[in-house]
Amino acid sequence: MRYWWVNHKQTFRHEFSGGYIWSPKTKRGGAFNRFYETMREVTPGDVIFSYAGGVIRGFGIAKTHCYTSPRPDEFGHIGEVWDDIGWRVDVNFAPLSSPLRPSDHMQALAPTLPKQYSPINAAGHGYQHVYLASIPRAMALMVAQLIGPELLRIVRDTRAAEGPGVVDTELRGISEWEEAETKRMLEAKTLSETT
Repeated sequence: MRYWWVNHKQTFRHEFSGGYIWSPKTKRGGAFNRFYETMREVTPGDVIFSYAGGVIRGFGIAKTHCYTSPRPDEFGHIGEVWDDIGWRVDVNFAPLSSPLRPSDHMQALAPTLPKQYSPINAAGHGYQHVYLASIPRAMALMVAQLIGPELLRIVRDTRAAEGPGVVDTELRGISEWEEAETKRMLEAKTLSETT
């Protein structure tokens, strides 16, 4: 089991209520983005903390591995700068009755922050360029402890979410991906005449 922190201010409403997280595969222009690639490391049963607007608004349990998926239509104009095809992970999200503001708890959280690729800075504010970041178990336990005993039990249980709720989506989205990839190659004229 791994622990993740998603900074999804712009798309929070759509992703949280829709039960998923979605990212482009690359930055604009095709550049590598470490925090999009992390989507490929999520596995069913992983815990994901949902951070938006300066607070942790809820948490979720990953139901699927990452799979190729079209950009959600509900993103509307927000997602127009992103490619049409990206990564998606289905997540069973649950809201917190009292959102947690990390900046109010940095004395407890600071020693648990990742040494590299932290989703928040030393003041407890989310990094805009970080979408999905892996966090250490110590940080996940501290966040869970600050939220409350019920979440702490879930985070401590190494495989709380495995079982019948896990969905296999290995081929989901494949036809959309193939169509988009073919269209992209034809538009870019990257195919030779014989291909």
